[in-house]
Amino acid sequence: MRKFLSLSIVVACAACSNPQEDAARVVYEGDPVEVAKLIKKGTPANLRVYGKPLIVIAFEGRGENWKDTASILLDNGADINAGSESGDNALLVSAMWAHEEAVEYLLSRGADAAVRSHDGKNALLLLGFDGEQEKLLRIAKLLVEKGADPCSSEQNGTTPAKHAREMGMSLAAEYLAQLCSN
Repeated sequence: MRKFLSLSIVVACAACSNPQEDAARVVYEGDPVEVAKLIKKGTPANLRVYGKPLIVIAFEGRGENWKDTASILLDNGADINAGSESGDNALLVSAMWAHEEAVEYLLSRGADAAVRSHDGKNALLLLGFDGEQEKLLRIAKLLVEKGADPCSSEQNGTTPAKHAREMGMSLAAEYLAQLCSN
């Protein structure tokens, strides 16, 4: 559902005349040339469109050139840890979609692995399932190494290990459970 919210921003402004919506569209599409032009014309890298920072929109869209687009935003002052009104930030979105390269990139640029959404979920509690067990384990290990709490829990008591087990991420579930049993 979260992906559709950003997609609706892009669809709603397919023929935009609103500069903010134009910015959201080119960031979502991952067009670094157009993003650079907008920044040069004075569009702030920390701009929020419909409650979402451009840096979050960049990782929800993940166009072909998402890394170049994100780098332009970050190099021009975008807050890597900025969250949307719902509390999602670029790292949480990337973990949710199990986008390993994006998680690695964001952490290398200084994203806070311990960040939580408004409802208290960290990246480990949002880690999405895409069928590649080894990849999910690598993402979980990287997040823990960079400061995500493997023993945290949601308000309902769900831990990252329980979440991973419920999502069928057996390798990540085993790893996370071992960390919290010590």
